[in-house]
Order: sequence, then structure tokens, then C-alpha cells
Amino acid sequence: MLFRSRFGFTDGGHPLFALEIGEAPGVRVGRPVVRLTGAHHGNEVVSTDVVLGIADFLVGPQAQQLRATFDFWLFPVVNPEGFEARTRYNDSGADLNRDYGMYWDDELAPFSQPETRAQLSFGTHFPPVLSLDYHSEAEFVNTVYDGSPVTPPELATILELAEIYAGPSNLEVIV
Repeated sequence: MLFRSRFGFTDGGHPLFALEIGEAPGVRVGRPVVRLTGAHHGNEVVSTDVVLGIADFLVGPQAQQLRATFDFWLFPVVNPEGFEARTRYNDSGADLNRDYGMYWDDELAPFSQPETRAQLSFGTHFPPVLSLDYHSEAEFVNTVYDGSPVTPPELATILELAEIYAGPSNLEVIV
């Protein structure tokens, strides 16, 4: 039901881990993948608690049908060095949230950091049908296409999921 995987290392040598939760973790059976990430910014520590809280729910009996339907991959700490130092940035001084190819920092190329390359590699090998990234200091929940003039064709579904996701924290949903 629960399996831990290592997806690489940071420049400082910290391992990058994920938890896989499903009916047959470690075995590829073709179920849709759901990815959850926390602590892109190391100072947003409650995001890790949220991801671990979801993991706790997913391994319980109440989530049996979810585990039979989806494979869940949870990355509680995307930025281990920033998390340890309680800073937004990794040891290389990069804001990982600005290293994904859109709105990246001027001095860096997209996917210049091992942490974001690990996320890119994961998404390439296990394309998620849903990916949720929790930021604990946020005032709202951003949905996909944030900052883009494109209106997603599945906007109604995205907003419905965002409302469910934002509900426990009483956050506003924005596109």
C-alpha cells in the first residue's frame, strides 16, 4: 500500500523522496497518477504537514476505493535544503517555484535545479492526471493556467477540484 522512492539528490547531496500509495506500489498497473507536492519553498512548512496528512488518509480503510482507482505519488518536501534552513530558496539560491519553464528567474534556465529536474522526470515517466502543489503562506489557490490568457477547456472541473482543495484552509480560488 505504501512505497518510498528516491528520485535523485540535491546539489548539496540531500535525497529527493516520494511516497507512492496505491493497491500495488512499485508495480506499474496503468492506473491514473495523482501527484501532490509540498515544501517547494522551505519556509512553507505546513505544506509538508498537509501532504503527510493526505498520506495518512490515503493509507486508511476509508480510502480503499481511491487506492483501487489511482496511484498517488506524494512529494512532502520538494526543497529539502530550504526546508531544513526554513528559507524559500534551495542551497543554490534558486526559488524552485520559478524554475519550471514559465516565469523562471532571469539568471537561471528552466529546470536548472536538480529538484525541478526530478519533478520533470517524474512527470515524464508518470504523467499525472491531477497535480496539486500546496503553499502554506498563500492567500488563495491558483489553478492551472495561472498568469496565462488561455482559458482551459476543463475549467469547470478545475474550479470544482480547486474549491474542494481550498475548502479546509478557507482560501479563495483564482484562475
